[in-house]
Amino acid sequence: MIPLPFKNIAVSLSGGGYRATTFHLGALSYLNHQTFKGKSILEEVKIISTISGGTFTGAMYALRLAQGKTFDDCFEDLYELLLNDQLVELALHKLSNPSKWVNPHKSKDMINAFSEVYNEIFFEGATFDVLYNGSSSHLTDVIFGSSEFTFGIQFRFQEEKGQGKFGNGHLNVPQAATRNIRIADAVAASSCFPGGFEPMIMPVDFGNGPDSDLDKVWTSQKDYQKTAIMDGGIIDNLGIEGVRLAEQRHSSAEQPFIGTYIVSDVSSDMMTPYEVPILEDGGIKNFITINGINNFAAIFMIAAVALLVFAPMSRLLTIALSSFLPLIVIWFLVYFYAKAQLSTAIKQNFGADQLQELLKDFRILIKTPVYILVYLIKFRLTSVLKMVSDVFLRRIRRLSLEALYRSNDWNYRFKSNYIYTLQKNDQQLTEAMKRITKVANNMPTTLWFTEKEFEDKVLNDLIACGQFTQCRNLLRYLERVMTGTYKEKVWDTLTAEYQDDLIELNARILLDWEQFKLDPYWLLNKQLSGKKGEIA
Repeated sequence: MIPLPFKNIAVSLSGGGYRATTFHLGALSYLNHQTFKGKSILEEVKIISTISGGTFTGAMYALRLAQGKTFDDCFEDLYELLLNDQLVELALHKLSNPSKWVNPHKSKDMINAFSEVYNEIFFEGATFDVLYNGSSSHLTDVIFGSSEFTFGIQFRFQEEKGQGKFGNGHLNVPQAATRNIRIADAVAASSCFPGGFEPMIMPVDFGNGPDSDLDKVWTSQKDYQKTAIMDGGIIDNLGIEGVRLAEQRHSSAEQPFIGTYIVSDVSSDMMTPYEVPILEDGGIKNFITINGINNFAAIFMIAAVALLVFAPMSRLLTIALSSFLPLIVIWFLVYFYAKAQLSTAIKQNFGADQLQELLKDFRILIKTPVYILVYLIKFRLTSVLKMVSDVFLRRIRRLSLEALYRSNDWNYRFKSNYIYTLQKNDQQLTEAMKRITKVANNMPTTLWFTEKEFEDKVLNDLIACGQFTQCRNLLRYLERVMTGTYKEKVWDTLTAEYQDDLIELNARILLDWEQFKLDPYWLLNKQLSGKKGEIA
């Protein structure tokens, strides 16, 4: 049987820093605003799967529901936190004061400093126990996605349901041992992007010392080792895998569970081309090599010692030579330490039999001009970062979406909500909407707003963009179901009463769209209700 549109909705919130957090907040706020069959569309959402920046929004919403509150509470709290964001400053303060950490057993690094701030500012110490045993809500599955580096697959922070695991099929923890895991730590792991943060370590950074339930269960498992966990976008930046697995748990052989699947995504449409570093002829820099520096330093040190011991000199020259000698000693200590570390790394990664062969290459490198070595290091680091953070993520995203578009089981239920949708090909945008869409698409995927972005009210633009983009995409989805590609497959199977309900919904959404064209901020202003972030 064909599942009913807008019945048992699933929503995925992609990664993408604060751009994702705020755009998705706008998208959810429109679903909360619009109604279908007597209740908000958001109340029909059963499954929410989030990644990285989207996990801030999804976790805040799930927590507020578990606390017996509403989406409006979630919107107000998250908006105020973002409006007064001091995340980086607070995290750096935490990092410099590890004795004040709530969980003293965590690794003392930047991502755990951020997690400590999330715990205090965003989630107020809440743990998964609140999600498990709090107030019941319309959500049946809440999934926060991350990536683990032991088997190279997704690690899901979620309530154990059916065959669903807290973790994955290889590494998982029973629900009883996860109750005291802080929501903030799951959010930090989900948004721990490579290059910007260090990995979080399971169980060290998620329990509260070796006597915690999590640590005991993890270390008691055969073959379980300390596992690095990072941003969910490394494996699946859209959270699609979590939704598909939840669908399997809830569906029967005859009846798919999800009626409509909305994927909200802030990935850019086009990749910014990689700028290849340019190597220019160094001129005199061609003579500056590590080997040359070593030779010069050795000659200078011998000469300086000889002069200090055997030649009468002025006090000023004696002081000058005595000052330079420690610097030369430090240089050689660093050089020989680095060489020793390199030898150790070669033995560990390539075997002792390769040591002498690779050290020959090292002896060649130290005769290479330093500016060329710097160029090579820069070229490698920037190209690897581009590959990991852009090329690979785009490929994974494309494969995940193509699987939905090409699947006869999913394509009629699936509707994307891309941040770039309207910028790309919608002729109905007003000049104000075009400006807002451009601002939203140009916002970097960082976990902070700059002073300039605060002054320009980029926060408001991102939320408004999420609202009217979601509105427009729901119209396109209904058009496809009612008169387009899937009319025969879906529309013609519905009862006349259900068709009338969808026709009425389409009319209401169309009225909202016309209102957005008149004032793109009307829904945001309605929600802010006179607060200091209000635009009008």
